[in-house]
Amino acid sequence: MQVKAFARCSRALLSLVAVIVGAASLLGCAQAADGTTTKSGAFEIAVESHRESAHGPDMRPFQTRRVFTFRLSHNGKTIAFAATPRTDGGKVGPPVAVLDKAYFVGTAAETTALVATNGDTFLVTESQGLPVVTRLLSAGFKGYQWLDGADGAPGSVVFEPATGAEQESRSLTEGKLLLLYDNSGIKLGVLDIPRRAFHPLVNADPMQRSSQEIYSDDYRANGMVPGRARALSPARSQFVMAGTRYEGDKPAISLIVVDFVQGKHKIVALDGDVMRLNAFQKMTPQWIDRYYTWTLAPDGSEQLSARRPVPKAPWTGFLTDRSVESAAYRLLPVSPDMRDIFISHLEGEHGAVRLQPKPGQISQTLQIGPDKFDVTYYATNHTLVFEPATGLYTESAIAACQSIATGFDQRLKEGANQASFTRFAAGDLWAER
Repeated sequence: MQVKAFARCSRALLSLVAVIVGAASLLGCAQAADGTTTKSGAFEIAVESHRESAHGPDMRPFQTRRVFTFRLSHNGKTIAFAATPRTDGGKVGPPVAVLDKAYFVGTAAETTALVATNGDTFLVTESQGLPVVTRLLSAGFKGYQWLDGADGAPGSVVFEPATGAEQESRSLTEGKLLLLYDNSGIKLGVLDIPRRAFHPLVNADPMQRSSQEIYSDDYRANGMVPGRARALSPARSQFVMAGTRYEGDKPAISLIVVDFVQGKHKIVALDGDVMRLNAFQKMTPQWIDRYYTWTLAPDGSEQLSARRPVPKAPWTGFLTDRSVESAAYRLLPVSPDMRDIFISHLEGEHGAVRLQPKPGQISQTLQIGPDKFDVTYYATNHTLVFEPATGLYTESAIAACQSIATGFDQRLKEGANQASFTRFAAGDLWAER
């Protein structure tokens, strides 16, 4: 009996241990390495992952998320990175081998690795068979943007890959100028990959707030997408982004031109009404080329200035970015009569049928084929919105919304219904998400 009781106790104890171990892994203990590696010369980047606690709104105790980390090795030996010495003379932790970010950059014959710890960013090269580590800045980069990506223009800001990090390419080869961001979207500096030169960005005002960069005349570049670089100068020494400041309770928008080579910047005025700009997403290199021109200053540096005169282009609408917002087509700034004009267009061109509105409903619901849509006019910001009806964001409705928007926008480009657009203030730009 004692033997049987002991066996039962042993099995119970083993079960309890298994539960504890399982719970510990959910709360952040590392799992086995994914085993994905990328080699370049004598260097190798290895991808690892673990799960850590990630309480959601429901506060479930064992909810987790997968976190990726990286290791860089040279000839099979892992490289550890020393933290920046503290200015207060305090104790610095031991070198760190587990990395937050790690990529091979450029297409040069000699391998260059760009890596980040929680507190620093490093460039790693090789000389005489040995790794050479250079600290670029005392902040770990979390995102990047090519200043000279597709067609030589700035690309998207990348913080997290669309797929898991084990499937993401470890080689960044799209361009030569890489703009680095911290986790708040603050721009840290530009890496000139062929020259292995880093240009840190320093704002005119040393005070920085979370998710904002402060420039002269109190203009601020919002973090993440709205503050991204939007055009690169012909000599590839400056980039253009949008800046906002408040005059009372009204926002004013201008361009901020950053000379990252000489470490200075300039504010260039923007007239949203003259330049037909009603959304940040329209601030493309092509739009900048239409309304601005690059010239050489007396000191030989590049400078951006508005073209005068420029024939006004027709007003057009825009589709919101489905990846971050609900699918919708927006027209602004428009007068109230645009609502009836647009609904009549939907009835005549797409067979739309008006449905009886619900009590208190400000939008007009329409049946178009198998799908329902809402048309809403907002007087406060002179905006007309066409979108799938609330809760009915089917793939067919989204596709129809996009198709209808494209057709109506083409009519606007040809000059139709321009009398229904009103004067526009640049501060009313529809923000990117």
